[in-house]
Amino acid sequence: MNVACETRKGCQRHLDLDVTESRHPSTLNLDRKGKSVIAQYSDFIAVTGLIRIAWKSAESREQCRNEQDARGRWRDVENYRDSMKSGNPLPNPVFLSPSLTGLTTYEMVDGARRIMAAAEAGIAELACTILRPR
Repeated sequence: MNVACETRKGCQRHLDLDVTESRHPSTLNLDRKGKSVIAQYSDFIAVTGLIRIAWKSAESREQCRNEQDARGRWRDVENYRDSMKSGNPLPNPVFLSPSLTGLTTYEMVDGARRIMAAAEAGIAELACTILRPR
């Protein structure tokens, strides 16, 4: 299933993102904020997915960088980028499937900085975890 990702908020405004969902089980690794987001959903499973990533434009990348830098988050993006280039595994970004939320797009729960880092590293595809109904 290919469905576009929510693009109205955060870094997603600056990136072209396309998510493909599989039926293969995945592990779930969430931070506290991510756990609070999914608390409203009771019956779901975690499956693997693939996200295709690209900056919309050089101007969009620069705007995103400035926004994230102002929030003190760009340094994290650079650290994640360097880890990715070194081959160090990082937790998968996590999305909610439209079949779980009733929306028409995937909703990102966790992993925005890792996705920006992948774009910075020139990584066009990244494994992700998708929560969908059981």
